[in-house]
Amino acid sequence: MHEMGLVYDLLQRIENCSRGERVARIHIEVNLVAGIDIEELRHLFNTYAFGGVAEKARLLIQVVEPPVRCTRCGYSWSFSRRDYERLVSSNPRLRETLHVNPRAVLDYLVCPRCGSNRLSIDSWTARVRSLQLFNGAKIVCE
Repeated sequence: MHEMGLVYDLLQRIENCSRGERVARIHIEVNLVAGIDIEELRHLFNTYAFGGVAEKARLLIQVVEPPVRCTRCGYSWSFSRRDYERLVSSNPRLRETLHVNPRAVLDYLVCPRCGSNRLSIDSWTARVRSLQLFNGAKIVCE
């Protein structure tokens, strides 16, 4: 279950970014093709945040469309939710495969410009975008 490792990593980043201050709101971006179960992420986050700076925090999770880049011709485009749903609906077992191995999505994509399958996606998981502390201060985490 990679959501557990991700939650641990996110909580460490939140602790560092907040400098130990209690957090009221957390904005997290999750890559659409990261293979993350959002409800499981939320459940584990609420469980493991207990007793820490994020214990009472409201978690805002934004699913983002990752930029895909062709390493052959340099063309870039966003891999949309519609693209993802179209891909997994054509192969019922693919959703499960991508949950376990998100990078496998590259095996099913081709560049719309040159037809190459030499593609890359820069960001694969989740990141903390910003925090709002209980004192009202907003911290941008990069």
